[in-house]
Amino acid sequence: MICLAEKYGVIPPKFTKAWWAYFWDYYKWYVIGGGFALFCVIVTLVQCATREEYDLTVTYSGHLVFDEATCTELENALAQYTNDIDGNGEQSVFFQALTISGASGQEQYDYVLQMKLDLELQNERSFIFLFDEDQLNTMLNRDYVADLYVPVSEWAPELGSDFPTVEGSDGGVYAVDVSNSSLLKGLGINCDGMYAVLRINTWDDAENLAAYESSIAILQEIVK
Repeated sequence: MICLAEKYGVIPPKFTKAWWAYFWDYYKWYVIGGGFALFCVIVTLVQCATREEYDLTVTYSGHLVFDEATCTELENALAQYTNDIDGNGEQSVFFQALTISGASGQEQYDYVLQMKLDLELQNERSFIFLFDEDQLNTMLNRDYVADLYVPVSEWAPELGSDFPTVEGSDGGVYAVDVSNSSLLKGLGINCDGMYAVLRINTWDDAENLAAYESSIAILQEIVK
C-alpha cells in the first residue's frame, strides 16, 4: 500500500510557507472547481430569492443555448395556455434554460447545472421538462423513472406519427420527440432532437393542481 507521503511527496508542516506551496501544487484544481461550484450555487440561490413570481416553470436541459429574446417569446407563447395560478391577474411562465454542453473544460459547470436540474425536479409548479437526447437518456435510465414522470398516454393519448415516443428503463413510455412541434418551430426554436416529459405531481394543494393541469395543456399544444 502506498502511503500519502510516497504518493504526494513529503508533506511539509501545516500552514507553513512550504505547506501552502505544496497544497496549491496538489490541490489547486479541487480548490478552483469547488470555488466555481459554490459561486454557481450562490448565484442560483440569489436568482431564486429575487426573481419574479411565476405561475409555473418550464425547464430545458441540454446543449442548446437560448438568448433572452427567445426565452421571452417562448414564455409569452406558453402563458396563453396557463391559468392565473397565483391570482395576481396575470398568466406567466418562467422558461429556465440549463445549457449542459458536455464540452471539455466545462465539467464543473455542467455538474452544477445537473445538480440544479435534479433540484428542479422537486420544486412546486415545475412539471414540464425538455431534454436533448443525451439528457433524456440520462434521466430515463434511472431506476426510479416511474416515480418521476407521467406516462405519455395520460397526457397525450392521441399523438400523430410526427411525434415518436421514448421508453424509460422500465419499459414505460415517458417522453415525446417534439422536433416537429409547430409551436416551437413557429417561434424559431431549433427543436430538432428535443424531447418533452411531464413530471408527476406529488402535491394536492390547489395551486399545484392548477399548475399541473396547465402544464398538460401546454404540452398538448407543443405536440401539435
